[in-house]
Amino acid sequence: MEKCDDANPKPQTKKPYEILYLLDYLPKASHPAGTPEDVDAYLQNLVAETFYYDFYHSSDAFRKSYVDSHGRQLPYVIPFVQRRWAKGAAVTPSQNQEARRKLGVYSTWLHETLIAAREAEARALLPPILGALDIVVPVGDVPYNSRITGRVGYLPVVVDVMAAPGKDSGLLDGAEQIMAKSERPTVVATGS
Repeated sequence: MEKCDDANPKPQTKKPYEILYLLDYLPKASHPAGTPEDVDAYLQNLVAETFYYDFYHSSDAFRKSYVDSHGRQLPYVIPFVQRRWAKGAAVTPSQNQEARRKLGVYSTWLHETLIAAREAEARALLPPILGALDIVVPVGDVPYNSRITGRVGYLPVVVDVMAAPGKDSGLLDGAEQIMAKSERPTVVATGS
């Protein structure tokens, strides 16, 4: 189908949408050139050496200010934050730099292998490490018994979808079409 608009006078042909499951398109034998065959080992500490490092250092000023105000006493944070701060604090700047390099190699490889080479407007089920837009789309809910209130509550069921960089509008349009065709709401109702 050809489409033409004022902002782009050239007609554009819309590519078909497809869902890509990572394991279907990237067999274990596939990996970036010049890297070990075991991608899991190659990316082993990536989360701690990038995300936790950034998480820890993003609060450096807060911790310093707190210690200055309270005399050597670090602020209390929940155990979840304590664990991530400890992991992030243990990462050296050179480890962080190397992890970012690895992430860049892996990200480029995924773009070239899985997204850029596709003929379709790819919708991939991938982690959002590629610097691409991803959105979480609610598709339902599941009842559970709350141990706190003793009542039945509902947990959301969602799908995380991602598009190649620069395809933001297509991703949002595609998600909206899917929601409409499956007769799911596209707005949040009061009390939802």
